[in-house]
Amino acid sequence: MKFWTLQTRVLEMLCDDLGVELMMPPAKAVDRRGFLARDFYANDATHANHFYGELLLREIETRFTEDKTRGEA
Repeated sequence: MKFWTLQTRVLEMLCDDLGVELMMPPAKAVDRRGFLARDFYANDATHANHFYGELLLREIETRFTEDKTRGEA
């Protein structure tokens, strides 16, 4: 978790410099400690499964729908 947190901070700085929004894992997909929740990982605790992918795609869809509603798309 410490390494992932460090990696995420560095990626966040790089994205910020480029004006790119970093999308974090959906809150529903992580446990109380910040790890990928069991329902969302595949054959190991590192890689996500199709449920995670569906959750992520729905969140992306929601963000774009909200942007269009506000006229920001």
